[in-house]
Amino acid sequence: MQPGRRGGDVRSWAHAVRRVGVVVCWATVLVVSSVSAQDDNPRLRWEHFYRQRAYPFAVVPPQVLEQARRDLLTTWPNPFAPAPAMSATLWQQLGPERIPDNLTSTGRLTAIPVHPNDPNIIYVGGAQGGVWKTINGGTTWVPRTDKECSLAMGSIAIDPVDPEIVYAGTGEQHFSGDSYYGCGVLRSEDGGMTWVQLGASIFQTTSGRARISRVVIDPFTAGSATSTTVLVASDFGLYRSTNSGGSWTEVLAGTVTDLVMDPSNHEVLYAAVRTVGISKSTDGGVTWTVANNGFAGSNVARVNLAIAPSNPQILFASVQHSTMNNLLGIWKTSDGAANWARLAATGASCGVQCWYDMTLAIDPTDADVVYFGGISLFRSQDGGGTFSSISGPIHVDQHILVFDPSNSNVLYVGNDGGIYKTTNGGSTWQTLNTTLSITQFYSGISLHPTDPNIAMGGTQDNGTLGYTGTADWRKFMGADGGYTAIDFNNPRTLYGEFQWNASGGFSGPRRSDDGGASFFLKVDGIITSDRALFIPPLVMDPTNSETLYFGTF
Repeated sequence: MQPGRRGGDVRSWAHAVRRVGVVVCWATVLVVSSVSAQDDNPRLRWEHFYRQRAYPFAVVPPQVLEQARRDLLTTWPNPFAPAPAMSATLWQQLGPERIPDNLTSTGRLTAIPVHPNDPNIIYVGGAQGGVWKTINGGTTWVPRTDKECSLAMGSIAIDPVDPEIVYAGTGEQHFSGDSYYGCGVLRSEDGGMTWVQLGASIFQTTSGRARISRVVIDPFTAGSATSTTVLVASDFGLYRSTNSGGSWTEVLAGTVTDLVMDPSNHEVLYAAVRTVGISKSTDGGVTWTVANNGFAGSNVARVNLAIAPSNPQILFASVQHSTMNNLLGIWKTSDGAANWARLAATGASCGVQCWYDMTLAIDPTDADVVYFGGISLFRSQDGGGTFSSISGPIHVDQHILVFDPSNSNVLYVGNDGGIYKTTNGGSTWQTLNTTLSITQFYSGISLHPTDPNIAMGGTQDNGTLGYTGTADWRKFMGADGGYTAIDFNNPRTLYGEFQWNASGGFSGPRRSDDGGASFFLKVDGIITSDRALFIPPLVMDPTNSETLYFGTF
């Protein structure tokens, strides 16, 4: 997504059906084309998601995904059994693993925990791609939850005493239409090889399913698969378990958007509650007290937190404006939330989509060095007074910032493009998007008439992509890609589109006559000021490749 777009505060109307679309895409010779004002609006993507799934109703009925799973198991009792040994029935993963843009990108991430003792071991949680793990610092990644009850990830926590124990909170709490709900908490005791589902009765109710923003493990009780205290922040409330997730108790109501623990005192925790503000616990999360003295008094929506490891009395909190959806402000406390003060925070911004991408982190050794992620990534070196952009070549829409626990010079960021790493405060960046296959495709795949190694497809915030027989895919156009088409009589003629933006001046079909080297807007006869779906249908006649159909309101 690009700066300059509009947005809205996305409320959770209903719990959406998870519908995973897998497409194969293509390219040959390529020049990446870009539009300076790409208005990739997550609010419109949310509406597009619901319109497809709710019609003719206003909302998506709850339970439909679970019913579909039950129907599947009734028809095929063991759908994950090994496929028969016949090549015609086997699936091959095509990627993309790397998209040549923003250093290299891959897709949206929500979680990045780093092993407490071995920085080469990192997990990531894809928005809809499940848990992935690397043991070589990001050179290669392997999926770890493909057969679990949800691929939508919100937060992952590694046990600090026994790092083989990992908790994955499912359900992405970024409030967009394609922020899917989850199935509770997954726990692994073997480094992600196998998992057990926890909290199904709590996080999977008859009225909907939870989205989890944060999982926090009490280090004092860590190292046990039966007696560890775990806290889970979700849009169902804040829940606490004292038996490693075996059972859960709600300790704080509301949509809890963030949770941090005092690294020097495991009894002290701070929770951010949407529309409320900050609450504090001094008994390990059993009881909570609102701690809003000096904090934002009105227009509070989503809140994110960061606590300073070098001085845990210092916390920063960023706040979404409840109606404007921009940054209401950044507040700081130096006395453990007894008092808050609003910072100037000059230069920090998340546009008008703070409900979608907003995150904070504090340098482990210097509490005056603060990182803020919105659409772009910013750094303050004066305790939040002023911020400057350090995004450089990385993808936009920042969702998570994590320091390496064993090296305070190493910072990871996860965004709509994947995972990136800096060792110098953001002066330079390294992409770790190597073998991650978490790209989210829309409807509208198109296939070459004769070559199975050529296809096209549009993706969420990673443009229109092409497959040419390898995991390194090509990029034709930016922003959100949509429907595509390949002329079956002249396959060098390609069609694609950006997401619809009637006011932005670049919506509508595009055509390439040179195999994707260049695309030209082709809208003569289309009412470009009309309403349309976020991803309007573009379809080629199956018998006449020169006849195409494009749908607006």
